[in-house]
Formats: sequence, C-alpha cells, structure tokens
Amino acid sequence: MYCSRVHIATTGFITDIHCFSRMRIVLYFFLIFLYGCAGPHIPRKYVKYATIGFDPGHVANQAQSFKMGAYFHIENAGTSQELKIYYLFYPDGTFAEHTDLAAMISYNSINGRCGAYTRLGDTIIAQSYNYKFRLTAYSGREHWFLKMDSSTLQLIDVKLLGDQLTTPFDRSRYTSVKFLDTDTLPDCNCWVKKYKWMWDQEEDWRKYQESIANSK
Repeated sequence: MYCSRVHIATTGFITDIHCFSRMRIVLYFFLIFLYGCAGPHIPRKYVKYATIGFDPGHVANQAQSFKMGAYFHIENAGTSQELKIYYLFYPDGTFAEHTDLAAMISYNSINGRCGAYTRLGDTIIAQSYNYKFRLTAYSGREHWFLKMDSSTLQLIDVKLLGDQLTTPFDRSRYTSVKFLDTDTLPDCNCWVKKYKWMWDQEEDWRKYQESIANSK
C-alpha cells in the first residue's frame, strides 16, 4: 500500500514537471511571437551608417535634367536567373526598390525596401531599408547610380550599409537602368518616414507627421 502511494505521488510529481515544462515552452514561443509582431525595427548599426535623409527642398533643386519616376533594369541578364528590378525616385527624395511594380501600384504602397536618395552632380546615391519583423533577416543597402542621359542611369555600385569590404562591383551582371514611362506610381509614404533621424530637417519631419495625422 505504502509503495503504491509513493509510486502515485512520484508519478504525479513527474507529470507536474512535464506540464510545467510544456507551459514554459508554450510561453517562450508566445513571447517570441509577440516580439516578432512588434513591427519593423532598424538596428542601430544601420542608423549609425545612414548618411542620406529626406530633404525635399534639396532634391527639388537638383532635379534639372533628371527624370524622376520609375526606372528598371535586368539583373543577371542573358541567364536563366534574369530578374527585373524597379527603382522609384520621388520629388521629395523618397527612393524605393521592388521586383513587382504592378503590385506596388495595385496596393498603392512602397512599403518594402525604401529610403532616401540625393544627387551629387551626375551621381545619385540612395540608401534603403527592407521592411522586416524583428526576428527576420534585416539589411540596409546603398546604391550608386551614374546619369548617362536624361532617361538612362548606370548602376555603378551596390553595398550593405557599413560594409567596409573592397570587393569590386561586377557591372556585367546588370543592364543599363532605363526610365519607364508610366502615368501611375504608388504613394510615396514610405514606412521609414516616421523616424525623425531619417530627416535632415526636424521641421520637415514635423510637417510630414502633421500631414499624416490630418489625412486620417
């Protein structure tokens, strides 16, 4: 009788341990889910290397002989892995990169990889960030384009923000970046615009926040 009670008590204790362990595992994954759904998060290292912010006035003054709008080129041209990539340049300095322009127009959104760009003579430099949750891969990227004529750019460099590697950029993988004549572009309200550090002038950031609030 005594042995049976000991056995029952021991079995119950082990069962409680197993239940507690399962509860801890469930709680652990639940917390991970909540953390991952907390929204996009830009790591500090990318903020540190971000050198291009939104400056609508500066970009507007640099718009001579440069067509703003949608451009595209082919990556891995002539191979079985050809990929058409679209680049969008907006008058307020917003830059976006996507592989499906039709989807962006359909959803009227560029909430994917987006950021800001600036011009230095015939060179256009864009820094962009991909929209990811906290638990997924993240990257900040910098593109350098050279203006060939009023409707053609050449991609001359692509690198990760903060990347100090000196690996030569292989231009042969890409075709020229051609202007795409389209009447419709998605809205330029990029998700990174909500961050004050993405703006060169705090006043411009405040005006943007007010415009978003008034549109609701």
